[in-house]
Amino acid sequence: MPATPVIKRRVAPIGISGNFPKMEDEEEILAVLETNGFGSNPGLTIALATVAGMGAMFVLIMINLHPLFPMVGLLGGILATFGVFAGKMEYRLTSQGLSRYFRPFLRKFLSMKGQTQLFPFSEIESYQLEKDLSRSMTEVETLKIKTQKPPYHVWINDQINPGGFRAFADAFIAQVESVNRKNESSAAMNIASDAPKPAPIQRKKGFYESIPAKLLTALFIVATLALAAAFFLDYAKPPHLIRFAIIIVPGTCYMTYRVFLRK
Repeated sequence: MPATPVIKRRVAPIGISGNFPKMEDEEEILAVLETNGFGSNPGLTIALATVAGMGAMFVLIMINLHPLFPMVGLLGGILATFGVFAGKMEYRLTSQGLSRYFRPFLRKFLSMKGQTQLFPFSEIESYQLEKDLSRSMTEVETLKIKTQKPPYHVWINDQINPGGFRAFADAFIAQVESVNRKNESSAAMNIASDAPKPAPIQRKKGFYESIPAKLLTALFIVATLALAAAFFLDYAKPPHLIRFAIIIVPGTCYMTYRVFLRK
């Protein structure tokens, strides 16, 4: 892994942030990333957007308006939720931890202020780096960080700034490894001390590396072979062959590739 780039400067307002706070007076910034992101828990935000959109759609359906209006309500509810809980994000990595400055997309219309959050390495439990296909059939790489305080999960992906994301992810992982080594060394030197030993920041396996993914893929393979045999033995109708060829076979092939072949 290449050496972590170090930007020797004080933590001062740069980029999109107007008043980014200082974690320490002379703290060095190791990496900076400007992108879009969720200001709160990503999973809860997506669930809330779904509820808001579906709720608006059902209300407009009950009013018995033209079918176009429920669709507008669905999209409006989803977009309004994301406009409040998602927005422009600036991440900064230092030797002490991760900080971010969030500005909602609808801040100008709702007079909302930016929000700053600090995540010292002592409050970061684990991270996960994984690639997956998006709906546009392009690979999206996501860095998922689990923290001990809200929002508990921080997701950073490469859809907006791929080059910046790659450099930032490499710097983050390198710094995590450095922090773990320092904590291990400190614990070894103070082995007789009663002070609590800091837990290492763990790298979590992605879904495609997990045992459930392997079991699920094996089930897909067996089911696909069984369906293929049914077609050859004339137990399935021709219209089903199109779904089999377009959906089931490519899906099984992709899962097999990601779980058993790709490293």
